[in-house]
Order: sequence, then structure tokens, then C-alpha cells
Amino acid sequence: MLGSASIREQHPFRRGIINMPKTTLKALFLASSAFAAHPAWAEERPATAPSPGQVIIVTGQNVETDAGTKTDTPLIETPQSISVITVDRFEAMGALNLQDTLRYSAGVRTEAYGLDTRGDYGFIRGTEAPIYQDGLRRTFGYRAGSKPEIFSLSRVEVLRGPSSMLYGQGSTGGILNIVTKRPEFETHGELFGSYGTFDRKELGFDLTGPIAGDQLAGRVIGVWRDSDSQTDFVREKRRMLGASLSWQMGEDTNLTLLGLVQDDDSGWTGQFLPFTGTLFDAPNGRLPWGRQLGEPSTDKVDLNTEWIAANFSHQFSHVVEFRQNFRYEWFRSDQYLHYADSYTNPVDPYLDAADPYLNIWFPDYAARGSGRVLNRYSFGEVFRSETLSSDSQLQFDFTTGNFTHKVLAGVDYARNNNRTTSTGGYSGLSFDIDGMPLLGLAPSTTPVDAYAPVYGNIVDTPFFDGERNIQQQLGVYLQSQTRAFDKAIVVLGIRRDRAEDRTVGGDKLVHKATTKRAGLMIELGDGFVPYLSYSESFLPIAGRDFTGNPFKPQRGVQYELGIKWQPDPTTFVTLAAYDLKDENRLQTDPTNPLNSVQTGVIKTQGFEIEASKTIADDFDVIATYSYTRAKDRSNGDLQVESVPKHLASIWGMKSLPLGDEVVLQLGAGVRYVDESISESQVGGFVVTSPDYVLADALIGVGRGPWTLTVNATNLFDKKYYTTCLGRGDCFLGLRRTVNATLGFSF
Repeated sequence: MLGSASIREQHPFRRGIINMPKTTLKALFLASSAFAAHPAWAEERPATAPSPGQVIIVTGQNVETDAGTKTDTPLIETPQSISVITVDRFEAMGALNLQDTLRYSAGVRTEAYGLDTRGDYGFIRGTEAPIYQDGLRRTFGYRAGSKPEIFSLSRVEVLRGPSSMLYGQGSTGGILNIVTKRPEFETHGELFGSYGTFDRKELGFDLTGPIAGDQLAGRVIGVWRDSDSQTDFVREKRRMLGASLSWQMGEDTNLTLLGLVQDDDSGWTGQFLPFTGTLFDAPNGRLPWGRQLGEPSTDKVDLNTEWIAANFSHQFSHVVEFRQNFRYEWFRSDQYLHYADSYTNPVDPYLDAADPYLNIWFPDYAARGSGRVLNRYSFGEVFRSETLSSDSQLQFDFTTGNFTHKVLAGVDYARNNNRTTSTGGYSGLSFDIDGMPLLGLAPSTTPVDAYAPVYGNIVDTPFFDGERNIQQQLGVYLQSQTRAFDKAIVVLGIRRDRAEDRTVGGDKLVHKATTKRAGLMIELGDGFVPYLSYSESFLPIAGRDFTGNPFKPQRGVQYELGIKWQPDPTTFVTLAAYDLKDENRLQTDPTNPLNSVQTGVIKTQGFEIEASKTIADDFDVIATYSYTRAKDRSNGDLQVESVPKHLASIWGMKSLPLGDEVVLQLGAGVRYVDESISESQVGGFVVTSPDYVLADALIGVGRGPWTLTVNATNLFDKKYYTTCLGRGDCFLGLRRTVNATLGFSF
């Protein structure tokens, strides 16, 4: 329940000053103490208000968050592996987008498909994770929606393992929940400007404070960005404006209204470059890292998101509290892409110089030699969707003898209504049923010389109306948390869902499912809390594949054994081992990168460790290691593609006072990603993407209200492939980026 602000925390190395309501402040402190989110040079809050540049940190234990239970429960009392990454932490690490915020989190594989303006793609425990915002789902099907603007977020929560009992629509590996900044009842603000690699220019502001005494507070956040990218001729532009109001109706009642408009106008950075000429040698050498194989004049990824939300809470008594969360979102995606045919013949996708067909486009091609020209596909889509999400909860807190209870009863509902208009084509010849070329049928796009591309050869193709699809889900859930004799914690939950997938004018599919959860924790003393848990997942998947077949719901189960250790507020360690199984996972079609198919059974086993420590009050360290053994039972027990077995990282930050109101901050981190594999459907061979090590760094100076920070990602400019797929294409990692940010807080 949101309340009036009581503590102000100022940080000279983040873009702004945060003054949190009670519940949010508690969650933020847990993240600071357990996950090294705050600077180590902080000191306790003085009795008087802080002056500009003064560093304040909140101290205490048993901080609560609702991430894993939807109730205010300390993370160390939640039988699930959870990470909370606050804005201080991901800004210090130089994050530029959502997947960047997760680089130093256990069990999370970021950049799963490289740099892509279409979305943030990452895996939790080997499974692509759906995105929730403020506890309500944002993503439906394989369309990820607009990439969230991280400057509008206060934190990112990683819930590992199935969470369907609470959230309904979640994958087996886990979910990501991003939390929006809320109004605060103390006036403050921040302005920042940033410039960096690829001519990246960015401006932003964040203003909050009371509007009508201690009853009404507001907040407004804005971002403007314009940048080139490492892909030739691709620019990225963003305009975002968010506003919110919080009305404290009384001591026990709060209503917060939020809204956001975000417009992204970009080219396409993905490219789907062939692995022959990138990962592997080709007759004409390796392709340049930034090679554009599309059409810069027409290719685009324009995304527009608008949403409004309301969060209401009322405390009827010390026993009963009611909460209601609601959001309505409008999303529009306009995409037009050209990409190379790396799939028909992955080992040798380049056309032969003797092919007479090439004379249509390249009269001098024979003189250039073979191994240069690639056929291309074109793809265009105008996608519209409207999504309504709501979650109503009643919480009961009471005690019976030596047992303390939290009982949560809830009903949530989601409705996604979407429609697609699309077009597409292929530059190669068409063939009849006997395999003979249809020479009189004109190609619907053009090939490209990968080593000397000439742009502007566009073939217009008509757009065709697609089906209108409606997906609905209604879930009812009940959860009990019981603390017995102040030592044992038992969590039990059950949920019933009814999901409906309907095509207007066509068939309606109805799926019903019951998902359960059970967990046991024992407090052994000295901060040791072992736990054992069981959980299930149920994920209805909207839409159909290219053949018109509807997708089946994804289902999964997991057993997890772990231990959490918090001997003091500056140390937090989580160790977890798990065994999970899921069916009907949605994956990219091995023969068509714009289609999705479902697999059979995937068995995943692994363990993770995430540890953080503040040393000598001014040095923060966070270290992680993950082992993931994900086997596809429908594909000869091969490791699931794009899922490395080993991930490891370590990040450290040190603060050095230099004088009155002047603080120097130094930070550095190293990330290791193991090799990953993918089996080719043409030729039966396995492609291995090499492992890689990346380094990141930070240097910053703060004086009074001013801060200047310089972040470097991939400090040594390592060229690496995040994934190369057996179907024939590779996804390139991000080259070195350096960004300088000047901030002013008031």
C-alpha cells in the first residue's frame, strides 16, 4: 500500500534523487542490501534534511517485497530464486535497454539474438521470458511490444522458475517484471544529457513532488533519443513521455494513476547475416561487422505504445486489505524488412556466377566471380493490438497460536485483441510441382551483392488483410503463507485458469488448466534459510503459425532446492538447484526466421549462485555463476539452441571521497558466456557459437547536485556472435560503446 514519503535517499551517481513511499522504499532497500544496488560509501541519514550532494542510505533488515508472493514478504522468506535490480545498479553498469539491466544476474542469458531494434530477447533458465509491468503482463505471443524505456523504471525483478500460480501467463524458466517509477511526496527532479558511440544523443527529465499537500503527488518523465547503430545506415529514434498521479485519500486508501506514450522510429539492426562469411570463411572473405543486406530507404521498425493504468489499495483493518491493478495498452508495429536467404543452402548460400537469372539484376556478375550474391526475402507487417489487464486481490493477515498467516485470494483477467496486415516476397525463381522453374513469374524482391551492396532495387508487393485474433484469460488463485513457531515457513497455492483463443469469423479454442505451488523454508539461524519448492506453469500462446495451425499452451513443472544466506544487511547469497520440464515451447522455425514452431518435451537441469557483499563500507561486489543443461527430447537430447551451459560474471564498484562534496566512483565487471550449439535442418550438422568474455567499466565524479559518468560496455571491443543458428544465420554482439552522461539533481 502506498503511503506518504518518510525517507529521502540521494545518490550522486545516478540520474536523480529518489524519495520512495513506504512499501516501495522497503523493496528498494532489500535490493540494496541483498544485491549490492546502492553505493558502498553511503552513510546513515542525519536528523536534518540532506544537502545537495550528500549521500544517504537506508539501513535495516527484513525488508519486504511482493515480487514472489504478491504480498509484502522478505526475499529471504520467499521459497523461490528472485533478483531485484534497482535503477542505481543498472545505470551504474551502463545499461541502455532492458536486456542490458540483466547482464549480471544469475541464470539470465541476455542478447540471446544479438542487437535487435524489434525487441529485448533474453532467456531465464534456458527459456525466453515474458515481460510483465507492475505485475501485469505486457507480451502476448512472439511479438514483444515496444522495448521498455528503462529511465521510466525504478527496478527490474527476475522471478526464476514457473510463477503461473500467481501470474497466470508465465513461461517455465521464469518471468521479468519491470516496475514503473511512482509519484513521491517530496519535491525533487533531475535532468540529464548523454552522448556516446554511434553518435548517440539523449536528453531526459524526471520531476516529482506534491501537488496538493500530503494528499496528491505527481510525476512526469520524458526521454528524447537519436542514435546511429553498428549496422550501416540504421538509425534509432525515441520519444517517450510518462505521467502519474498518486492520491492519498486517507491513511488507509491510495489511488495511483499512470500513463505513458512512447514512439520509436528506427531501422532494423538484426540483418540475419549468413554464417558463411561471418562465423565461417567464405571465398570472398568475411563480411564487414556492420554490413547492411536490407534496403535502408524502406526498411523500418516503427513501434508505438500508449497505455493508462490505475493501482488502488484500501486497508479495511489490520486484518483485511484490498488491492486492484488495471492497465489498458494500445500497441502499433509497422515493420518492413529485407533479409538474405541464408536458409535454402546454409553452407553455400551464395549464387553461382553462371546462373543466367543473375543477369537480370547484375549484368556484370560473371566478371565479379561467384560467392557474392544472395537471394533475399522481403517482409512487411502492420500490426495493431489492444490489451486490457487487471488483477484484484484480497489479503488477510492474522495469527492463530504459534502460527502467523497471510492468505491471498485473487482474480485476474487479460484480453488481447489484435489484427495484422502483411506482405512479403522472395527474389529467387518460383517452381512448379515438378521442380521446373516458372520463368514467366517475376520475383517479388531483389537479390543483393553481399560484398558490394547497391541499394534501391525495390519491388512493391501488395499488403493483405490478416485475421483478427482475440485472446482472453480469466484466472482465480488462492495462496497461503504460514510461519510456524517462528522457524518454519510454508507456502501453498492453487490457481484455475480459463484461456480462450478466437479468430473473428473462425474457430474458438478454449484451454483450462490448474496450476499449483508449494514451498517449505526452515530458518536455521545465522541467516541460513534452506528451502524446497514445487511449481507449475501454463502459458497460452496467441496466434498461429504460417500454415494456420493454432499454437498450443506451453506447460511446465519444476522442483527447486536452495538456500539463502543473509548474515548481515550487507551480504546476501542465493544458491539454487532445479529440475524442470516443459512442453510446447515456442521457438523460431529452423527454415523461416519470421515463423515460429513448437517443440516437444524439453528437460532442463541446473544450478545458480548469486552473491553480493559490501566490503569496508565503500566497495560493492556482486558475483554470479549459472549452469544450465537444457535437453530437447524431440531432437535427440541435444542442448537447446542458444542456451549456453555456463554463465559467469563479477562486478565491483569502489567509491573514493576526494574532498568537500566530491566523490569519485570506479567500477568494472567481467562477463563470461559459454559456447552454444544449433543443429542444421539441412545437412544434419551442428553449428557451435564460440564462447566469449566481455569487460565493462565505469568512472564517475559527483559534486553537489552535478554528476558526470562515463560508461564503457565491451571495453576491449571484442567481436563475438551471440548466437549462430543451424538454419544458416548469425547474430552479432554489440561492439564497444562509450557513453558520457551529465546529470543535475535538485
